[in-house]
Amino acid sequence: MTGGGSILQYQALDDRGDELLDQVEAQGDLGSSDWRGERIREYHLPRPGSGKEGIEPLLASIEPDWQQHVARITPR
Repeated sequence: MTGGGSILQYQALDDRGDELLDQVEAQGDLGSSDWRGERIREYHLPRPGSGKEGIEPLLASIEPDWQQHVARITPR
C-alpha cells in the first residue's frame, strides 16, 4: 500500500449490521468493496488511523451497541 493510508475490514453480523455499514458509508462519504461475499466490507482510508477516528465513532453515533451487529476484522 502506498501513501500511508489504512485498509479496514468490517463484517456485518446480521441485517442490522448491513444497514449500519450502509449508513456509515452515506454519512461518512465512504466507499467500500465487498470482500468474498461474506458480508465483509473493505474500506480504503487516506490517512493512517483515520478508520478508528472516523468509522467507529460514526458507528457509535448511529447505534451505541454497534458491536452486536458489526465486527471489526482488521486488528487494532
